[in-house]
Amino acid sequence: KDMDLALKNTDIHNNIAAQNALIHYLLDTKKGKNLSVMMPYSSRLKYVSDWYVQLWAESLGKNKDKDGNDITDKLVKTGVVPTSFTDTMTKANFAEQYMYTDDEGNISYVRREYTWEKPANRENEWDLMNDDFNDGLTYWNLEENGNVEITEQDGIATIKALKDECKEPDWKAQLQQNNTGNVLKAGETYYVEVKAKVDDPSVRTLRLEFCGDKRKTDMIFEEANEWQIFKSQEYTPEADVTGGGLRVGLLLAEYNVRYTMDVDYIRIVKK
Repeated sequence: KDMDLALKNTDIHNNIAAQNALIHYLLDTKKGKNLSVMMPYSSRLKYVSDWYVQLWAESLGKNKDKDGNDITDKLVKTGVVPTSFTDTMTKANFAEQYMYTDDEGNISYVRREYTWEKPANRENEWDLMNDDFNDGLTYWNLEENGNVEITEQDGIATIKALKDECKEPDWKAQLQQNNTGNVLKAGETYYVEVKAKVDDPSVRTLRLEFCGDKRKTDMIFEEANEWQIFKSQEYTPEADVTGGGLRVGLLLAEYNVRYTMDVDYIRIVKK
């Protein structure tokens, strides 16, 4: 309701939809940039970008001009062409091209907004949301390429490579959570604890990430299909950390392997 009222505002300074439309129009007519790219930074928004492309294309893709005349045989092409990139590898490749070539489009980045809600079974401000997966994959951001599948059943998150031989580029899967409103207090010490198992203990490229690349911990499994508990490196922030500054997750990447990993929980622990 609030968004509906906001988009009916005739003052363009207070109407984000009108602003976005004007930006696209001016880039197309004044700069010749007739490509509109939707890049959602959440797998849960994948179908939103698909809907965006369909809605835009069907609205502007007409075979008649504004006066109702049939222009099919004239092949007159006007307006902005919509497209979207959702999987991690495609976004990375396109972003590199966009940065280092003469781009012809306008890129819209979209992410989910999280609002802190106190979980029924969590009392601490540093707790992750749904850290035991009892609410499916809610609050978890999933990034995977076409060779990997991430699912949840009965409170267990499962990451599975779908092909026996994954060729270059290496397949990757990230199960991560950030921007959920939890807070790490300055001067306090924390670590991440994970309970997981794999069907192939020879796999070595499994890493637990806690607040940035400098705190990646390798996870080495001793037995197949046996639950193990792993702890990340400890972290003592110099200032309070919350929102985008807090990132917790699992990173898996490997060449020419196929295995399945089950995760029972991923939680932050205060020492």
